[in-house]
Amino acid sequence: MSGGAGADVFMFDIDGDTGRDRIVDFGTGDVLVTTELLFDANGDGVVDFGRDRVLNLPNQGTVAITGDNGGRVQRLEYDGFVDEGGIRYFVYSKVGSAAGVPTLTESRFFDLLG
Repeated sequence: MSGGAGADVFMFDIDGDTGRDRIVDFGTGDVLVTTELLFDANGDGVVDFGRDRVLNLPNQGTVAITGDNGGRVQRLEYDGFVDEGGIRYFVYSKVGSAAGVPTLTESRFFDLLG
């Protein structure tokens, strides 16, 4: 998946099939959204990827993320959640970025869901 210029939303429905996915050009304005809270080993609000440098999803799927600078993203910060239509959406971004819940709520994401 590639979002291009501007703030992008990358959605992973944990109840569905995710498999082995890849995001390229994940920038400081982008967010990753899941329907289940990701595992945070030490509870510090930062999700560290495994030794294989991929994000392990709760349903056994994985996501390899490359930043907009070409380097591998190996951690994400938890920014909070949004409840919409009876579903809780968990929002993650690059550590230290200004992206977060407003990136999701100000996008057309929920309009596109119907």
